[in-house]
Amino acid sequence: MKFQKVDESEIKKAKLDAENPRSEAKRQVIAFLKEFAVGDWVKITLEDGENKTNSNNRLHAAAREIGLTLKMSRTTIKNEIHFQIVDAVTVA
Repeated sequence: MKFQKVDESEIKKAKLDAENPRSEAKRQVIAFLKEFAVGDWVKITLEDGENKTNSNNRLHAAAREIGLTLKMSRTTIKNEIHFQIVDAVTVA
């Protein structure tokens, strides 16, 4: 075995580089979130078969990866998610 010290960014990159559908979906969500700034409100319309809870979890996980915090807003519309970008932290 060969041991090697690496920094956190290498580990994050390795996680994203894994060849599987979840990694690709995560890359897409991260790219989407990078288009917005603190204070922006966002509405997402879910497609058939997409689950609101799972989508919320994916959004929060992707936001954490890039140093954002999301404030979710309740909605009675079944296939929509509303949220605001409320904080950005510098990620090294």
